[in-house]
Amino acid sequence: MDPFTMMAIGGSALSAFGQIQSGRAAAGQALQSAELELINRDLMAVQAKQSAKARLDQYEIETATNKGMFSALGRLDDPSMKAFFDAQDRIIGEDLKRISAQTNIEMTNVSIKAAGLRAKSKNVMKSATVGAMGTLLQGMNSWNQARPATTKITPSTPPRMRGNQYRQSLLKRIFDTRG
Repeated sequence: MDPFTMMAIGGSALSAFGQIQSGRAAAGQALQSAELELINRDLMAVQAKQSAKARLDQYEIETATNKGMFSALGRLDDPSMKAFFDAQDRIIGEDLKRISAQTNIEMTNVSIKAAGLRAKSKNVMKSATVGAMGTLLQGMNSWNQARPATTKITPSTPPRMRGNQYRQSLLKRIFDTRG
């Protein structure tokens, strides 16, 4: 095999190897991004709990201040004050539900993004593999077209003859001395 043919085959193999390695690197990056998104999701959950706790603590401090002030005024047992504190309880409950709902929506979006990144990693590897196979097949096709033509010897099959006819035909060809 001549050196140029060997270089062409080696080049195709090297290109295919490069495509696979590139696919592996891109797939690894996608998986790493997916993992970072999941870590981000977990941090969001912690942050939401801390935010809810801080909101509840703030509410309790403000409620204690209001009760102290209304107690000093002698209005703590007033029905309007009871209605005020009941309304405040509902408001804090709604605030905490909103915080939880918003966090769940954001965490779901992050989970979907992470799933998309994991799927991307698989698709990148498949694409790289298909591309590498295409490169190898293209290289094989180029080599097949560039190689020197070989003479193929194909045995000729004798025509269908019965018994002695074939033998006589062979003898005639062997011993025919005309021309």
